[in-house]
Amino acid sequence: MLLFLFIKLRLRALEKEKKILEQKVEERTIELQKEKAIVVQQSEELRAQTDQLAKINEELEKLSIVARETDNSVMIADSDCNLEWINVGFTKLFGYEFDEFIRLFGRNMLQCSSYPDIGNLIARCRKQKESVVYASVTTTKAGNRIWIQTTLTPILDNNGNIKQFVAIDSDITKIKEAEEEIRKRNQEIIVHRDQLREALNKLSELEVFKESMTGMIVHDLKNHLNSIITFSSQILSEKNLRSINQSGKQMLNMVLNILDVQKFEKAEVQLSRNIHNLNVAIKNSLDDVSLLYKEKDISVKNNITDFIQADFDFELIQRVMVNILTNAIKYTPLNGSITIDAELDTHQKNKMIKVSITDTGQGIPANMLEKVFDKFSQVEAKKSGAARSTGLGLTFCKMVIESHGGKIWAKSEIGKGTTFYFLLHVAHIDTIIEKETGIPKTEDKIFELSEP
Repeated sequence: MLLFLFIKLRLRALEKEKKILEQKVEERTIELQKEKAIVVQQSEELRAQTDQLAKINEELEKLSIVARETDNSVMIADSDCNLEWINVGFTKLFGYEFDEFIRLFGRNMLQCSSYPDIGNLIARCRKQKESVVYASVTTTKAGNRIWIQTTLTPILDNNGNIKQFVAIDSDITKIKEAEEEIRKRNQEIIVHRDQLREALNKLSELEVFKESMTGMIVHDLKNHLNSIITFSSQILSEKNLRSINQSGKQMLNMVLNILDVQKFEKAEVQLSRNIHNLNVAIKNSLDDVSLLYKEKDISVKNNITDFIQADFDFELIQRVMVNILTNAIKYTPLNGSITIDAELDTHQKNKMIKVSITDTGQGIPANMLEKVFDKFSQVEAKKSGAARSTGLGLTFCKMVIESHGGKIWAKSEIGKGTTFYFLLHVAHIDTIIEKETGIPKTEDKIFELSEP
């Protein structure tokens, strides 16, 4: 009985212990399951991190290849712009190793950059936290001058603060050379365009000039032809024959003016210079235009003596006088006067004789005085009613006088008349001195004439 009671109590104790153990096993199993779930989660996180690391390593390898193999220069600097690293492309482009470059030019980008406004550029990059692009000229280790385009990019941390800068340099020398070549070509095109435009304008001016000049010549020739026809239809007296002869000479003079202006422009005129009596040329000229001034009852006073000798082409200077006198007669009113004078011009380096022809005509406007010898201005003046010459007469005069080493010009006052002056090299001057001082000279003083 006691044994049975002991066994029964023992069984109860064992069952109680069993329940306790089962409860602990169950609790532990739950704990293990939780731990297992954590381990599984950690394992999955670790696997994901491993995959991400592999991808990063792959990207880094690619970037490493790009940085290593590219011809562009890559520089990395810290947030204070101090250089930390350069790639092989930097050395290829500039010729410097990292340590050598820092030793020569400094570590900070503000020191080593060749861009003159790098400080403001970096400040803008910091403020905007965006890439900036700029171009500059620099010199390589080999001494070559090259153009560089730089892209400066800020690298931000997770908080949006700049932690580094990356600068990528590209050689754009060929692009700049091409741009310069294009600029030069464009400039040449502009120059050629302007030249063509100028040539076109000149052609238009020449066309207008040709038409206007033709009209002027025809009009002037018509007057002399009418004179020839009128006098030749009357009784051929000595006076009529003389008038016909002078009209013919006037026509010939106008034709010769045109031909000789062309010859002077082409430098085809050969002067036949010699020592001549100036007054002989003046008298011959007056004889050629006598019909013109007599028709208008113009008095002509020639104050030049027979003793002035000068160095000139006789035929050309006589035609110069004819042209100037014809011009003076044309614009001098009825019963007007024309005066011819000569004096020694002491202001010239070489001794020169100054001849003047003064009329009492209507005068020349001040704005036309410098243009009266220009063949193009004669057409403009003709249109405006301010012309002072017939055709190319004064243009011819200017070319002849300048070919002699002289000078021709005009002075005028509206309503009072005009004086034309020209200079020639003088040979014998004693007669002029006697006239001006009243002191006779017994012998001529001859000056050596310098060629113009």
